[in-house]
Amino acid sequence: MKHKLLNPLRLLLVVICMLGIAAEGETFADGSILYNLDANTLSATITGTTGAINQETVVIPSTITFLGDDYSVTEIASSAFMNNEGGSGNNQFKHIILPETLKTIGEGAFSNCTYLEDITLPNSVEIVKIRAFAGCTSLKTVKLSESMTAIAGAMFYGCQSLESVEIPNSVDHFMESMENQMADMEQMMDDAMKYCDDFMMMYVGGSAFQGCTSLQTVILPNSIKNIAFYTFNGCSNLTKIELPEGLTYIGSYAFSGTPLKNIEIPTSISMWHYGLLDEISSGYLKSYHLNPESGVLTVGPNAALFVPKGTVSTYSSTSGWNGSQHITEATPVELESEWRTFCAVEDLDFSGVEGLEAYVATEYQDGKVLMEPIEQVPAGTGVVLKGTPGFYEIPYVKQDEALEPVDNLLVGLNYGERIQAETEDGQYNLFFNDATEMASLFYGPFMDAERAPRLNAEGEQPMFAPADGARLPYHRAYLQLPASEAGKTVEMVFDTLTGIEEVAAQPQTDSAIYNLQGQRITNPGPGIYIQNGRKFIVR
Repeated sequence: MKHKLLNPLRLLLVVICMLGIAAEGETFADGSILYNLDANTLSATITGTTGAINQETVVIPSTITFLGDDYSVTEIASSAFMNNEGGSGNNQFKHIILPETLKTIGEGAFSNCTYLEDITLPNSVEIVKIRAFAGCTSLKTVKLSESMTAIAGAMFYGCQSLESVEIPNSVDHFMESMENQMADMEQMMDDAMKYCDDFMMMYVGGSAFQGCTSLQTVILPNSIKNIAFYTFNGCSNLTKIELPEGLTYIGSYAFSGTPLKNIEIPTSISMWHYGLLDEISSGYLKSYHLNPESGVLTVGPNAALFVPKGTVSTYSSTSGWNGSQHITEATPVELESEWRTFCAVEDLDFSGVEGLEAYVATEYQDGKVLMEPIEQVPAGTGVVLKGTPGFYEIPYVKQDEALEPVDNLLVGLNYGERIQAETEDGQYNLFFNDATEMASLFYGPFMDAERAPRLNAEGEQPMFAPADGARLPYHRAYLQLPASEAGKTVEMVFDTLTGIEEVAAQPQTDSAIYNLQGQRITNPGPGIYIQNGRKFIVR
């Protein structure tokens, strides 16, 4: 009897073994991909391949069906597609399409996949571990998940073909790779105790893009708080990076070995570390920081240093600067062509700047925007600059009181944002042509041709083009009009618009003349003025 009772149990055990014991996580092959199936969660993890994959495009399914059950593909395990040692052989796929069910990409999952050319991480991906794409020497374009909160250490280490990357707003830090920083451990611990409550949050992106020799532009979202040791070390073509306001820490040698010439230090940084700007021998450094003792800044003697109002003596006496450097209270502006939009953090005075004029947009009718000159520009005001191409130093307004805001159809941005074509409150946003070109540069491969700048029929004056979800770089401005004007050709006019009815105003008690900043003028020169509530032009 006992023997007969055991037979069904034995049979059941045999059946379970034949089924691959999915509940215990045995490997299951589907085509050339190996999976580990978890019967408890009905999830599948890619663990490797059955051999080298030679097809050009690999499509990973969202589900795997096994004995009538559907298993969601949620993870790619460590080294799953890694080539060479420990990997699955010489995979030659150029493209891989990942499912929307994927949540985690393991350590070194795609490392040394030398044929991989692009990667798009679906927004379901929350975690990408260290060295995930390290050594992918053909990788050119990357689109990261908007569910990621961190960039792992050495994530793109040695991706020498990577030209541009946009980091989504969900990311607020880079994870530190400790492999190359053991010698600095004591200093790192000291710094952590002094400046940060959370040690791991202090160090951002250790070696994440180190050795990406084709990387030219990097977009860091305003959510980023920390940049760690060696993050962009050796990026020998990195010429443009904008540090977001809100950034608190920059680690040692973060930009060492890059050709960066111009860089801005936001006020939010509480500490920067060794070798931050040791490669800058020309160009300029713009610092908004009131306490230069926060870090060690050493730049070449030919680099101009622009500092906040009233801090020249502080910077001059700080270790790291020498007497041959040009230190001044001003804001640098570069014109690559005759036109550009601009916005500054400080009140600026354009009155004594030769070869450069600033304009605000004051009225609009039938596709024409009236541009009026302005000399003293309040902080945060969007303006259009017109002048001879070149480099300019714009001094701060001397008065202590901040300038009052001015009426203006231009919206200024000091820190980059993605601008949609239409706002929720019924406004239509337009990029000035230089901003569109810059957005294309920064937006890289994700920028489509329809956002290219346009010129008017004569090809003389810049036009505006729809923003359409593109990113506007730092210190730029865009035009905001009623949504009913969408689709119209918009042109700047530097003269009086005909057919515009005057806005009713309270009568003046005297005939005093005022400029557009509200200052009383005795002998008006050429420009636009207000008298008795009405504008007039002196030529």
